[in-house]
Amino acid sequence: FRAYIPKVWSAAAEFVAAADELSIIGYSMPEPDWASMENLLNNTKPSCHIVVQNPEAEKIAVKMRIRFPALANRITAYTASFGN
Repeated sequence: FRAYIPKVWSAAAEFVAAADELSIIGYSMPEPDWASMENLLNNTKPSCHIVVQNPEAEKIAVKMRIRFPALANRITAYTASFGN
């Protein structure tokens, strides 16, 4: 997988670089993933809106705003339930 995984991350970076809005759905953002998520989100364009949809969306969004201050004004919590 050593050759495969960098290609997947590279493709993900290309996808988020083209996005106008990025939705993070149902992902709790565990601590070991923060560095990888930061690397990925840093590939977004300055106008890209980042939306967190999770049962604890606001809590995760607050943590993201603190951890990624350069992205803070673009991070929004979507607090409606998944059924709505």
